[in-house]
Amino acid sequence: MRVPSIALAFFLATTVPSAQADDGGLIFTGPDPDSPLNLSSNAIRISWTIDRARSIGNWQHWRSFDLHYITLTSGGTTVDYTIGRNVSIPDGDSSFTWDPSSILQGLNDSGNGDLWLEDGEEHYFEARIKNMGRWGATTVPSEKYAVEGYDRIGSLAAQLNCSFVKMAVGLAISGAWIALF
Repeated sequence: MRVPSIALAFFLATTVPSAQADDGGLIFTGPDPDSPLNLSSNAIRISWTIDRARSIGNWQHWRSFDLHYITLTSGGTTVDYTIGRNVSIPDGDSSFTWDPSSILQGLNDSGNGDLWLEDGEEHYFEARIKNMGRWGATTVPSEKYAVEGYDRIGSLAAQLNCSFVKMAVGLAISGAWIALF
């Protein structure tokens, strides 16, 4: 006997757990995504709120998360820094103050000093929520941000092209002076 597809779909929808990950109701509320992150500042305040009504699962299992800063290089490589471990998840509003100087030093030391960060809103924070006593975890990204306070933001190709144009103009002017004399 063949089971009608509507009956099978209803059975699966009501008995199989949802594949959607439970974010515990965590919502990033800061910093303001309309302002760039200043990587040369000594403090960036990252804030969030917990809305348990949004949680689809058994949120009592969510106790802490690891906080990451994700940045994108102009070459398309994602660089992931852990900036906080075992950050507790109390109900309501909470925050974490991050000193970006440690990653700024890492960025300056990477790629023989040639690591360029993507210009634009491509950088973000991510909470990796730990599921205490249960299998798995889930990630919650923040809004995306532009960055400032780092010497190499933009396209390395554009910078090289600009240098090439300056060199070509310099050679043309030098050639004109030589032709005059």
